[in-house]
Amino acid sequence: MTRSLHSDPERRCKPLEEWPELDRSLWQAALAPGDLLEEGGSHSGWAAHTKNWITKGYGRWLHWLDRRGELDPATPPGDRITWQ
Repeated sequence: MTRSLHSDPERRCKPLEEWPELDRSLWQAALAPGDLLEEGGSHSGWAAHTKNWITKGYGRWLHWLDRRGELDPATPPGDRITWQ
């Protein structure tokens, strides 16, 4: 029997609402639109499809860390990257 990838619990994507607060606030700041006086976030010019694709991929990585017991919400996102 073939399992559908989108319903496989191993491949679940943590939705943005479930991301650690720091990750969520950094992501939202990166997407913030600019105006005449203020420059937007570093990813504000990305297409909606790209934003959605990156959000799902990052959510999948957070879920993977969480299932392994390695997701510490107090750890800054960059510090979660390890080279093992």
